Amino acid sequence: MESKITNSEKSEYPCLKIFINAEGDTIVLFTSTKAGCCVYTTHPDNKLGDFSDAWGESAFAVFTGTIELSNN
Repeated sequence: MESKITNSEKSEYPCLKIFINAEGDTIVLFTSTKAGCCVYTTHPDNKLGDFSDAWGESAFAVFTGTIELSNN
């Protein structure tokens, strides 16, 4: 097996970001600016799996924890 990197620039996306709020937390897997899918939430206005291209990304911080996804 062999691998080769042809573009060494690190892309900002995809990335996990978290929004912490008194009403609940939300973690989004951003795929581009403002666009991504909710992978965790305790916030009443968001649902797991929600996709949006209008997340308020500037209100999110980089999430450095671990997320475990399953089909249960």
